[in-house]
Amino acid sequence: MITRAAKELGLNIPRSYVVGDRYSDMETGFQAGAHTVFVKTGYGLGEWTWRSKEWPRQPDWVAEDLQGAVTWILERPR
Repeated sequence: MITRAAKELGLNIPRSYVVGDRYSDMETGFQAGAHTVFVKTGYGLGEWTWRSKEWPRQPDWVAEDLQGAVTWILERPR
């Protein structure tokens, strides 16, 4: 889905970010070749607290909430 959207919209996946509150969201980002940001809101806190040590890969950033994710993304060099 990400690859198709990138093609249709002319997006640069390696410069894009996937933000989510589940490990499956991070895996989607990993597979697509995008940066990943995990948020602790929604399902995130439980996922992070109970399962993050088992994840085969860690996200590029862990944010407390969506605002924190946006702030981190906007601070990244372009």
